[in-house]
Amino acid sequence: FFSNRLPIIKCLTVLSTFATLVLLALTSSTPTTLPSHVRVNMSSVTTLLNAAQFRTILFSPLSLGLVWEHGASIIIRDMRQSLKLFQTWREEMNALPMAQKCWDDGVQSGRIIAVHDNNNAHERAFDLYLPKRKRRHQHRTNYSQKKKKQGLIFLPGLMVDHHAYANCAKRLANRGIIVVVVSAEPLRLPAKFLGCDAADVRQIQKCAEATLLRDCYINGGGDDVEWSLGGHSFGAYRAMALAKELNVRKLIIWAAGKLEEFVPNYLRSDDAHEIRVLAIQADRDGICSFSSEMEYAKFKRSMPSDAVHYMVKGGNHAGFASYPTNSFDIESRISRNVQHRLVCGWTAKFLVNGA
Repeated sequence: FFSNRLPIIKCLTVLSTFATLVLLALTSSTPTTLPSHVRVNMSSVTTLLNAAQFRTILFSPLSLGLVWEHGASIIIRDMRQSLKLFQTWREEMNALPMAQKCWDDGVQSGRIIAVHDNNNAHERAFDLYLPKRKRRHQHRTNYSQKKKKQGLIFLPGLMVDHHAYANCAKRLANRGIIVVVVSAEPLRLPAKFLGCDAADVRQIQKCAEATLLRDCYINGGGDDVEWSLGGHSFGAYRAMALAKELNVRKLIIWAAGKLEEFVPNYLRSDDAHEIRVLAIQADRDGICSFSSEMEYAKFKRSMPSDAVHYMVKGGNHAGFASYPTNSFDIESRISRNVQHRLVCGWTAKFLVNGA
């Protein structure tokens, strides 16, 4: 355990020692010698030096060179390696050309609206996927007179480019579902305090409703849309954590559930029946797969009794979106188009019919 961490321990020791010496030097007065309680803890040579001499030695090129070699340089090197690894992960999770083309075509046709909050454009940015209109000249007051439209606020996976969900979001929009794909840029981490807490999701919902009202997709207010919450991978875990606080009635889980510690207890509580859950897994998921049937059965027992479960035979983790399969995942045995069709079909059926 400690063999791999010796450079870090050494670095922290040198830096803490240097910081202590700096404080002693700065707090000591120039004409006097070091205090007696300091002399006890230092070598006999150092105790004979006055504060001015002590500061001269402390900030000498030799002393600063030792701190740089064994301290600061290690931290900078590790930071550069971490940033390089972070950049590599981001590039691996970028949207495939098929998804980028789908997004570009949708923006040009007006079926996709890229929305940014004026106060915080990065954390509250999202893409709004609109269903097809039945008639272009239809009046606002006649467009939504039968029943509420179904809306889905979707949180992306860890490090995944939100454009990678363009193909799936478009399929759901073609089924009449309003889809909001949240952007977790620039860190691509859908987490609390990074643009994906309850307040941010509520703000996203309000911005989406204002855009829908402006474009005459709804009559007015949130009463025209029944919003559900969903996510993929890490985004699904975040959606589970937010579902009760946001008081959503339907929760969509794509490729998540293996990490039991991230499954909220409310799903096993007495009021769990108030939230309907759809959980879709893939049997060749190399990231969030279950190691055995018993583990999968345990996950099912943690969900509400009326939860709906599906398993994509031959699908993998990246197949829930459109980004390259990375080294942690398993190669899929079905095409990405087939997996999208299955997943989106089950999701649309659940949102519209509740089954």
